[in-house]
Amino acid sequence: MKIFLSRLMILGLACQVAQAACQREATDFNYPSQRLEEALQRLAHSTGCPVTVDLTPFADRKVPALHGRYTPEEALWQLIKGTGLEGYPTADGLEANTQEQDAVGAKAQAVRSLINTQKGSITKAKQQHYEQQIKEVETNAAALARQQGFISAGERSSFHRSLDEMLNELKR
Repeated sequence: MKIFLSRLMILGLACQVAQAACQREATDFNYPSQRLEEALQRLAHSTGCPVTVDLTPFADRKVPALHGRYTPEEALWQLIKGTGLEGYPTADGLEANTQEQDAVGAKAQAVRSLINTQKGSITKAKQQHYEQQIKEVETNAAALARQQGFISAGERSSFHRSLDEMLNELKR
């Protein structure tokens, strides 16, 4: 229920400004430190960009003040830094989620599953090496999301390439 209400509140406020299309150009922001939910509502209202996000894990999280000139996407990144959420533009607004971390996690699990099916044919040291590499990729993806508020296309490609290389090695 909390998930639905959080999404509804953000989307509901954004719908009030739906007549004005999402303004993508840089705008001056002068937000005080406030709860993340309030900051995202304010972002949606001031830019006309609906923000889709599940705030349940971040219900009472405070974000630092936001001062400066940013595009709506850049403002979103500033607001969600440190949360582990990733911010992305959508066709009609903005979205914050963990989609890239989830994709890395799913591919990492595929590598782990393949390792488990091949336990008899690869050494314990090789298994540990793969697990260390997998953990490094997952840790780096989460760290970048926290530090930047997004995972870039290049970073995403690098993570998937590393995991794909492990999958290909294991399939040989």
